[in-house]
Amino acid sequence: MAKDMSTVVLLDYYGELLTDKQRELLECYYNEDLSLSEIAANEGITRQGVHDAIRRGEAALADMEQKLHFISRIRSIECAVADMRAVAEDILSGDVEPDEGASAILGYADSALM
Repeated sequence: MAKDMSTVVLLDYYGELLTDKQRELLECYYNEDLSLSEIAANEGITRQGVHDAIRRGEAALADMEQKLHFISRIRSIECAVADMRAVAEDILSGDVEPDEGASAILGYADSALM
C-alpha cells in the first residue's frame, strides 16, 4: 500500500473530525510510519482490518476537503499573499508606481477571497 503524503496534510486539517479510532490508525500509519502489520499487532486486529480502516479514513478526509475546500482556500490565500509581498517590494524599490502596485495588490486580494 503506497502512502499518499497529501493525506498527512488532510489529517492535520481535518483529523479531529474523524472517529477516534480512524484518527489513531491514520496517525500511526502516516505520522509514526508504522506498517500495517505493526499497527495490527498493537491494536489486536487483523492487518486487513487496519488496511480497511485506513482506506475509510482516507476517503473521509478526501470527502471533507472536496466539500469544504479549506486547504485549497488556504493555498490560494498563501499565493495571493506572496504575490502582494512581491508587488510591495517592487513599490518600495521604485520598480513599480504606487498606484499601479496598489491596483495589483487589490486584484490579488480579490482573487484570494473568491
